[in-house]
Amino acid sequence: MRFVYSMVDHWSPVVSGSIADELVVAHAELAQMDAKFSILRSEFEVRETELVAKVQEIELQLANLRKAAGRARERGFSFWKFVRFFIYV
Repeated sequence: MRFVYSMVDHWSPVVSGSIADELVVAHAELAQMDAKFSILRSEFEVRETELVAKVQEIELQLANLRKAAGRARERGFSFWKFVRFFIYV
C-alpha cells in the first residue's frame, strides 16, 4: 500500500487535468482505506489476545479434568480389585 502512495505522490504533480483529479481522489480513498485497515488490525489484535487467553484457560481446565479422570480411574481399579478379591475368596 505504501508503494501505491508513493506512485500517487510521484505522478500527481506531473499529470494534469482530470487524471490529476482522479489521482487526488485515489489518494484520499487510499488514506481512508488505510485508516480502516488500521482500525480493523487493532480490533483483530484485541480479539486475538482475548481468544488466546480463553484457549489457555480451556487448556488449563482440560488438564485439571484429565488429572481428575486419572485419579478416578485409579480409584475405580482399586475398588474393582477389592471387589474381585472378595468374589474369589
